[in-house]
Amino acid sequence: MKKEKSKPRHDSRSRQKEPGTPGRISESSRESPVLLGNKLLVAAGLTISTLAVYGQVINHQFINLDDDIYIYENPMVIAGLTTRGLAWAFSTFHASNWHPLTWVSHMLDVQVF
Repeated sequence: MKKEKSKPRHDSRSRQKEPGTPGRISESSRESPVLLGNKLLVAAGLTISTLAVYGQVINHQFINLDDDIYIYENPMVIAGLTTRGLAWAFSTFHASNWHPLTWVSHMLDVQVF
C-alpha cells in the first residue's frame, strides 16, 4: 500500500489571499468588522469624554502667573531671537530656572509674531 501525501488544509474562510500575490494574506482580511467597529466605538468614546472634560476650559479666564518675568518684562526675550539672546538663554538662571529651550521658544515667538 502506498501512502498518499496529504496536502495541508487551509481554511479559506479565515484567510483570504490577495489577488495577484500567491500566498500573501491581504491586510483587510486580518481584522473582522466586529473588531474594527469596537475599536471605532472606543476611539469615539475617548474623544467625546476628553472633549467633555477639557472643553470646559474655553470659558475659563487667562491666568497670569509668570508671564511678566518670563516674557513681556524680560528684555532678552523681547529682543527676539539674537545671538546675544541665545548665549543668555544657555547661561542664565533667570527666574530661578535653567531652561534654555523655553527661553529660545519664547524668543522665537516674539520674533515670528
